[in-house]
Amino acid sequence: MSTARIASLHVYPIKGCRGTDVERADAAVTGLVADGVGDREWMVVDDDGRFLTQRELPRLALVSTEVTARVLRLSAPHMRPMDVPLDAAGATRDVVVWRSTVLGSDSGDAAANWMSDWLAHDVRLVRFDRARKRECNREFAGDSGAHTMFADGYPILVANTASLSELNERLAARPEVS
Repeated sequence: MSTARIASLHVYPIKGCRGTDVERADAAVTGLVADGVGDREWMVVDDDGRFLTQRELPRLALVSTEVTARVLRLSAPHMRPMDVPLDAAGATRDVVVWRSTVLGSDSGDAAANWMSDWLAHDVRLVRFDRARKRECNREFAGDSGAHTMFADGYPILVANTASLSELNERLAARPEVS
């Protein structure tokens, strides 16, 4: 019988942005929680409240996050860091992630301006309203009660190092796409 070992653990406070390596995280029904902040608890939305990812805005991959006791700190190359207070409760609005319309709390003009400047696109940063639930597809989750915040569909993604190595080998063997 082989033994499983966790090689690395990552939490993504903002959907589409760079993840944070963590030493430990709690497993909650909505996914991993580290330092009191849930995985994909924030997301970037357009004027219509529709989620945006690296597919539309590749520069999201360069936004780093750090959670302290009071703030979610955003940083990106050649930008001053931006602190988003964890206790900020902005105006709520409907936001869309895939086929789900859920309630999000706006993180304010300063965060929106920082993100918009970095992305060269008018955006808002919203936080998931934890008072609501976004249930996972019952066809796959059954009656487990699993729900998530802004993750694509399910609370936790597990990948093994052998699969990642295979993927990287295949990517390295592909001719460059221009």
